[in-house]
Amino acid sequence: MPSTAEALTIAVLFFVPGFLAEWVLDRFSVRSGKSDFQRVLSALTISGLVWIVPGPFVYAYWRGHESSWNTYIVCALIIVVVPTVLAYIVAKWGAPFRLRLQRFLGLPVLDSKPTAWDFVFSQPKGQWVIVHTTDGETFGGKLDLHSCAGSHGARDLYLEERWWLDDDSHAFTERDAKSGGLYFAADSIEYIEFRVSDDEEEA
Repeated sequence: MPSTAEALTIAVLFFVPGFLAEWVLDRFSVRSGKSDFQRVLSALTISGLVWIVPGPFVYAYWRGHESSWNTYIVCALIIVVVPTVLAYIVAKWGAPFRLRLQRFLGLPVLDSKPTAWDFVFSQPKGQWVIVHTTDGETFGGKLDLHSCAGSHGARDLYLEERWWLDDDSHAFTERDAKSGGLYFAADSIEYIEFRVSDDEEEA
């Protein structure tokens, strides 16, 4: 029977992968709101899936080689690397893959994102956008890795780059080198255009 220290260590080893995966999913994807109880259940489920195959073998090896560095390395990989990598893959490519599969099978294209806003801004960054504000102003910018779109009610927007627009065509002409970005409060946004910029606009 495991000692108290061993039991505590086993408990920590079991719980960490799930909560780490939950953190990665929250950090790199837009998800519908969960209660604390639902998050705990989700973390426990993920931990169980992470440990279900290697767990018994790691524990048996650990019991026979308590001071082995190989055991510590294997545990570290299972606790940190496996849930982090898998959660990141799911956050970045899980939804697009599922949507493509739905289209291929001819199924209704439904998404688990709370709103269309969350769906659009959870896509890979590098998007060119034109923001039309409620006071009639028009701003061009680039939504990239250091930009941010609020979710879960706070629909504000920060664009890390401001770009000047042609008055007639609204084409992106050049980057405003003096700008540190653009911030739009949620109630100031009338609507947003998403543009596909050509090489001439990006120059």
